[in-house]
Amino acid sequence: MSVLQRKSAAVTLLGAIALVLLASGSLLLQRSAAQGALVDLSGTYALSTASIESQLAARRAVIRRAVRSVDPSEELKWRAALELMAVPEARLRIARTASTLSVSRGTQPALSSAVQGQARTLNDGHRLAQRIEGRALVQRIETSSMQGLELTSPVVTTTRHTLSTDRSTLTVETRIEGGALPQALIFQSTYNRI
Repeated sequence: MSVLQRKSAAVTLLGAIALVLLASGSLLLQRSAAQGALVDLSGTYALSTASIESQLAARRAVIRRAVRSVDPSEELKWRAALELMAVPEARLRIARTASTLSVSRGTQPALSSAVQGQARTLNDGHRLAQRIEGRALVQRIETSSMQGLELTSPVVTTTRHTLSTDRSTLTVETRIEGGALPQALIFQSTYNRI
């Protein structure tokens, strides 16, 4: 092999190595960007109080309409239970470790589960699953009993916590369905990172 052929082979090999390094560097950047989105959710958030009274009034109206088709003997119980669920907490804290996700609302105990989204049964019999979807933490809680109500099917509460692109605002959308509800109830709250 001549000197020219060896130089050409060396340049080709270096070019291939450079392409591999560039490709793996790009993958590492993509991976760290995705992990950054997960880490960015961690923090403490305060409820945005702008128009909170009108939001609560709208929620109560949605609940009143939804429980009209419930058995009249259960209507007041359903309304009371749903109105409690519809009041947003003043503070929200999200924490993520390598293996768990935790969400704390106000003074309530933190709800923790595996990062991968496997459901687990809580002490009160509720089933909890949490997972990350892009810039959102999705939390699903399924219960077969609610404050003395007779449930013919489980009530499922799905809460999506979506972080704004500037990472300062968390939008929390809660969807409650099942049980005797004729349709899903959907509520939305906005929190500011503190």
